[in-house]
Amino acid sequence: MLNAPHAAPLAADPALCAQPASTAPLVAARHLGFVHHGPGGALRILQGVDLTIKAGEKVAVLGPSGSGKTSLLMLLGGLEAPSEGEVWLGGVNLGALDEEGRARLRRAQIGIVFQAFHLVPTLDARENVALPLELQGHAPRAARAAAEEMLAAVGLAHRARHLPAALSGGEQQRVAIARALVTRPALVLADEPTGNLDAETAETVMAVFFERLAEAGAALCLVTHDRALAARTDRVLALRHGRLEPL
Repeated sequence: MLNAPHAAPLAADPALCAQPASTAPLVAARHLGFVHHGPGGALRILQGVDLTIKAGEKVAVLGPSGSGKTSLLMLLGGLEAPSEGEVWLGGVNLGALDEEGRARLRRAQIGIVFQAFHLVPTLDARENVALPLELQGHAPRAARAAAEEMLAAVGLAHRARHLPAALSGGEQQRVAIARALVTRPALVLADEPTGNLDAETAETVMAVFFERLAEAGAALCLVTHDRALAARTDRVLALRHGRLEPL
């Protein structure tokens, strides 16, 4: 198991550290609706979505492309504001926070694995993984040491000094996974994490991903169209016509 980062974290905002009661979920989305306003007018993406995720629970949301899966993750991570309803994380109502407050909450409690990786192209693998720790206020040396430990855990110690352009798709995804988990977040949001990978690479990368999730004790909300990947989780839901349904 990886050691915790070597630097002490910044003093935390008590409002962001408030934890739910033991019987309360880590994540609670209530009556979520989301309307996208584009050149063609208003398009309703989500409506009446209710979702709870307990601490450490792994939940998959299945649905085809365009079903609103990514929009759901954006709302859960506070990257978009819902048109209706509310999202609570760790006892905090995201809608009650301003943009900076939501950013602080993400840095403290959320790790995100993007389908397109979103690695910083001018930073090497170690620097990409260290970045979230540095944004939390950890000293650069301690952040780099923790990043090296996490890269070793995902089998990329030998690629730590390579830029993203020099890495394969599977290697970039493992860097993205290491970056999402290095802060030991309470919640990981993963958007089609195998979408850009071939079947063999996807199997290898996801085995590492779920192993590291278990070690960290993190909850997971995974959106995918891959039923085999969804079967690795504790609970599977389907997103149809903007609504979540049991599968």
